[in-house]
Amino acid sequence: MLDASDLRVSLTFWRPQRSAIPSAGEPAGYRDIGHLHYLIQLPNPPGRGAGASGPTSPAQCSQSALSSADPSLAPPGGGSPADLGAPVDQADDQPANPANTLTMTLDLGACIIAKGGTTAPSGPRTGSSCTSRP
Repeated sequence: MLDASDLRVSLTFWRPQRSAIPSAGEPAGYRDIGHLHYLIQLPNPPGRGAGASGPTSPAQCSQSALSSADPSLAPPGGGSPADLGAPVDQADDQPANPANTLTMTLDLGACIIAKGGTTAPSGPRTGSSCTSRP
């Protein structure tokens, strides 16, 4: 069985962008979009296929499965089930810049286990294949 602490995934990504709005006084070009919620979803964890019986839970991983030292990301407010696993970008829209990334860590093992799945090895998967072409 895998130790759930071995299943941490670091995610770094750029903010979505939009075209500038000149009538709003923005300079031409693109703008990084701020104040978005980022959902981390795992609808069918390993060991629980679609339609499996057992406890139901939202598709989102819980907030406790996420961590971030990124000053722009904050836990969602309100605490409703729809907010689980949805950190909020605190930054305002800003000029596009490739250095404007967001980073968080997902404890995938904790998310899988919380949803009734397993981190135990299950052998080869059937029904999928990988083909390489020259």
